[in-house]
Amino acid sequence: MSNQKKYKICLALLIVAITGAIIPIIINRSRQQVQVAKDPTAMEAKEIRTYFESQEFSRLPIAEKAKFFEAIPEKQRREIMRPQRPKEGEKPQRPNFKAMQQMRKIREYQMEQRLNKFFSASQAEQNRMLDEDIARMKQMRSEMAQRRAEREKRNNNNNSAVGGNNNSQQNRPQRPQMDEQSKRDRDASMNPATRAKMRIYFEKLRQREQQTKK
Repeated sequence: MSNQKKYKICLALLIVAITGAIIPIIINRSRQQVQVAKDPTAMEAKEIRTYFESQEFSRLPIAEKAKFFEAIPEKQRREIMRPQRPKEGEKPQRPNFKAMQQMRKIREYQMEQRLNKFFSASQAEQNRMLDEDIARMKQMRSEMAQRRAEREKRNNNNNSAVGGNNNSQQNRPQRPQMDEQSKRDRDASMNPATRAKMRIYFEKLRQREQQTKK
């Protein structure tokens, strides 16, 4: 056998060996890259909260995070986003700023997707979307007013029951407060084009709301 044939055979065997070693790596990496969120409808509220605050969730693509959040039933969504009330004798829990950051990124992504859809739509479709948002905001205001009235009623009843010395304020879970640095990080993370679209959109929303009141 000539040296040239031996060289070709060795080269072919080397290529086969390299290919056999590389293909499993590529397959494994492709599997790792395809990250899909869990199904929240099959989870309890506590499980959803734990998963939402986990490193596993933080590594998901933003589209999968938004898909997961949007699939959470409304009742459970309110429960996991509401600060947890501590048990008797426990101190109020500190706000989970990592979860807040996750939520901010999801909201920004959702807003960006909606703005892109809005500005690519016809005028009639834009008006329909604006009307939907106006109706949604009215419903949210109504629900907030109702919850506030119910909360005030409970507080008044508690005050009356304990002779005006209501200590429930001490055990009330802290509301997450965004510091100045977090606000700057939020503004810096948002695409300038998205911020510009938001300003135009909310101006159109205000004008549409005024028109529908006439």
